Amino acid sequence: MKTLAKYFADLRAAADLSYSEVAAKCGGLSRHVVWKLENGKPIKAVTLGVILNKGLGIPKDSKTYAEAFALWSAGMAHTNTGPDVTATLGRLKLGSDKQFQAFAASVVDLLRDVPASDRPKVLEALGAIPALKLWLLSRK
Repeated sequence: MKTLAKYFADLRAAADLSYSEVAAKCGGLSRHVVWKLENGKPIKAVTLGVILNKGLGIPKDSKTYAEAFALWSAGMAHTNTGPDVTATLGRLKLGSDKQFQAFAASVVDLLRDVPASDRPKVLEALGAIPALKLWLLSRK
């Protein structure tokens, strides 16, 4: 199984950058945080985004960026409980798009009842919206 740690290690090696060099490009982020990422320790999503975008120069709209976040989500599924996930989604500012608000509310409602064994699959699907849509349709 591909992990975020291995994926990131490959990206960093391809860029030929040290932990310190990646951290310096991130505006003062400590090299320890970069080390944590590459060694499979949990980091915040916003920190991952900064490391990928600023540290490695990966565009936010790229497949590489999306793949890294899909792997991050799958990894977090093993450390987060269902209530943690639904609480996080419930705090999102959803803007004024009523259709998206209804979609997000249905995701939160369904996640409350997801068995622990399905959480990794569901969170991995968050990185692939078509898969999430199919999952939601299958639950109705």
